[in-house]
Amino acid sequence: MKLIISDELVHSAVDYLAYHGDKAAVAKGHLVRAEYHRKRIRAQLILSAPHASLGMREAWAEAHDDYAEVCKKLALCEVAVETHRNRRSKSETICEMWRTEQATVRGLRKVA
Repeated sequence: MKLIISDELVHSAVDYLAYHGDKAAVAKGHLVRAEYHRKRIRAQLILSAPHASLGMREAWAEAHDDYAEVCKKLALCEVAVETHRNRRSKSETICEMWRTEQATVRGLRKVA
């Protein structure tokens, strides 16, 4: 019987779950800091906008190159967090599939 989940795949999944959780936490920390930084830059730009009305000040701030740059950095942080979230989910799924596969193999051995 050919197994679907290879030992190499399981080892890789377990390795990620056991040793790379700190990288996910660091990525989440970067995301939180990037969000605070984006809000701060937006507020500073609104305060320095050359317009009288709030709507125009907000529009000016959000169209500013500095705001676009912090939004770009925020997006990169979100990608890193989602990458870790997806990798963790994939690793957990691989482990669960391996457990199911092993239980099936044991069950088939009892029948045979």
